[in-house]
Amino acid sequence: MATVETSLPVAKKKNPDKITANEPLVPSSDWNKLVKTAFRFFFVYFFIQAVPLDWKYFRNLFSINWLGLHFRDIFYLSRYTPQFFATPENTNGWGMGSFADWGVALAIAVGGAVVWSFLDRKQKEYNQLYYWLRVILRYRLAIGLIAYAFLKIYPMQAPIPSLSNLNTHYGDLSAWKIFSLTLGIVPDYQSFLGLVELLAAALLFFRKTACIGAFLVLPFTGNVFMSNLAYEGGEYVYSFYLITMALFLFAYNGKQLFTLLTLEQPTLPIRFHLKLTNWQKNARLALKNAFVFVFVLLYGYKT
Repeated sequence: MATVETSLPVAKKKNPDKITANEPLVPSSDWNKLVKTAFRFFFVYFFIQAVPLDWKYFRNLFSINWLGLHFRDIFYLSRYTPQFFATPENTNGWGMGSFADWGVALAIAVGGAVVWSFLDRKQKEYNQLYYWLRVILRYRLAIGLIAYAFLKIYPMQAPIPSLSNLNTHYGDLSAWKIFSLTLGIVPDYQSFLGLVELLAAALLFFRKTACIGAFLVLPFTGNVFMSNLAYEGGEYVYSFYLITMALFLFAYNGKQLFTLLTLEQPTLPIRFHLKLTNWQKNARLALKNAFVFVFVLLYGYKT
């Protein structure tokens, strides 16, 4: 089983630059009741939002012809969101979901937090579960970013306007079509946007840079969200879905960054270290390599 090294903060050592193998990496403090309740709610909510639990998702996964793989197969897999209400867009399991689905997830999270609080009243902290929840969200967010990053790097999301588009009366074009055509006439800029998304996803692969990656997502995907609202696009729900994950990940270091950059006060970093056994380290490395191969190398090549 994985364990956590905990004891006194590093700052209490006479020489903080010298770190030994048995040195404390995170303060051993209990969580108060409000924080524990909030964590239980967010854990259930984001677990439902990020982990595929819909049987249609696995039906589609096993129906893919991996010998004749197309980039859209991986793209659709990356867009999973929980779907509790059937609509014409999500009957096949590939839909983007709706805010109504979020409401169901919120209701389940509230009920789950209440039951969890009643059954687990003696637990003092959830450092390990918090760690694993951040891992799940980091990789889920990275998948969502990579899926659209390659569509922009090889400018496919907004292609160069066709002759028929250029000969269409401006007033006959939808607001989103105008936005897409405006982006399509600058393919180099579109590729740059894809590289920004790919950079943010790469930073999410590592714990030490995950906060920076989440920070990049907030203005970038926030702009996507606002553009979808302003130009009547169809992906405002999904873009906001990615933003919520980025906000949760960024909040882990939010207090330290506020103290350091805004209050300009000395700030200790959060140095949480999860000890893994040899087989757990090997399994972690194998899963990470498989993830990078499928969603970065293979998907990038197929795109």
